[in-house]
Amino acid sequence: METLPDVQSEILRQVWGLHSYDENHLDPAELSSKISFNVEWLLRTLAAGDTGEPPAGLGDALALADEIGRTRAIQGVAVDALIRSWRTAERVIEERLIARAPDIETPELLGAIRRLGTLIAELTDRSVDSYRRTQQEVTGHYDRLATDLVAQIVSGVSLSADEVARRAKVIQADPAQAYGAVAVGIPERDDPATHSSVQRRLLGHLGPRVRGRVLVGSLDDRPLFLVPTSAEGDGYLTRLLAGALGPGLPADLILGVSSTGATLARAYETARQARLALEVGQRLTLRGVIPFADVAVEALLLGEPITAAFLLKQVEPLLGRPELLDTLRAYLANGHSARAAARTLYVHPNTVPHRLSTVRRLLRVAPTDALADPALALALRWLDLNAPATVGRRPPTIYDGSGGRREP
Repeated sequence: METLPDVQSEILRQVWGLHSYDENHLDPAELSSKISFNVEWLLRTLAAGDTGEPPAGLGDALALADEIGRTRAIQGVAVDALIRSWRTAERVIEERLIARAPDIETPELLGAIRRLGTLIAELTDRSVDSYRRTQQEVTGHYDRLATDLVAQIVSGVSLSADEVARRAKVIQADPAQAYGAVAVGIPERDDPATHSSVQRRLLGHLGPRVRGRVLVGSLDDRPLFLVPTSAEGDGYLTRLLAGALGPGLPADLILGVSSTGATLARAYETARQARLALEVGQRLTLRGVIPFADVAVEALLLGEPITAAFLLKQVEPLLGRPELLDTLRAYLANGHSARAAARTLYVHPNTVPHRLSTVRRLLRVAPTDALADPALALALRWLDLNAPATVGRRPPTIYDGSGGRREP
């Protein structure tokens, strides 16, 4: 007890400088006060010997250990450094006891060292439990703040750039960074449990691969991510997400991805792109990663009901004739080549010209016309987006995130 100040100083010297035990995380005076209390209590408890009863002051010591764990979690100190700080105190006191071995009976010395280990273990466990509880609470709080911010941004709530910056700083996000958006859809299992599972899987893939914090929110009760994409170039997010696809994710997963990035204050625009890409993907029974750039025309049609109604009139005589719609679609998709369209449709080469003749007659198009009117192609896309399979909806397409499409 006479050397108590020296013991405390030695522990402080060895603890200060551990990973995250520095001035960026905590005040050395606060650390010193905790060490002083704990070391004095430990020495008095060891001096009292093993009485078979809980040591005096144990409740206060455990309460302080609990406070230490909670404080270190809030300060951002690493949990392994917290554990090492307790072990350092144990080692220093043990070394002092061993140095006085000639003055202490061997059984008493061994008993004191065992009690020291037991007490330190109990205090360490209390600190670690408190640390982890607090860390979960802090993480949950930050997640709620992030979710609220994303919800307001993507819903178009008017937030000033200063307000966004202030709130982003709290959740450790960079408001000046460019963010892309990812909207998640799972048509066949559209429930909260599946959303949560997919969200964890995608976060686990994205988190280590991006420069900055991925912000998680929701749009129309479905997960939506704002992902840092600064200086990564076009298509970066699409390629990144393609690497996440595979076992463990639902086969019907659709990821609508924005094709541009924006700062947090303007992320509504990227979120809107992602949402439209997802909606188009759902309507066309697409699967996988759907970049907005690949479905921008379809997204435009969804937002123009008057134009869409006009376009539908262009092909109204073909409604109810899915074989004619499929033939026209294949003919246009194959550069107006009847032979290529026949191969696509797996029909006899003479079948396509015969059907196209019927199409021209029904649409009152001149026999020499190549059916090149862009309105026809747009009308077919509108049918794909809205009409049931009985009127010639295109088959499902799987996007693999590489910029290409493959038929199932």
